[in-house]
Amino acid sequence: MKYDYQKKYSEYSNSDLIKFHNNARITYYGCIGHFKSQQNEGRMSMIARELKNRGITEIPELKEGGEIGYNGDGAY
Repeated sequence: MKYDYQKKYSEYSNSDLIKFHNNARITYYGCIGHFKSQQNEGRMSMIARELKNRGITEIPELKEGGEIGYNGDGAY
């Protein structure tokens, strides 16, 4: 599913949230600007909290490629 900024994280599936978290993580570690890194750090935290509420405490790190990567869905 494509990321929609108007939807709440609770409306996405676990697999979508994991994909979004990985995209935010890759973007966080690869970006240069402070604001962009802060925005992605915040998204990772909010997504991790939603997944924790669903009982998922270990978020798998997906390999970059296809839908996973810098500025991918869910990243700032």
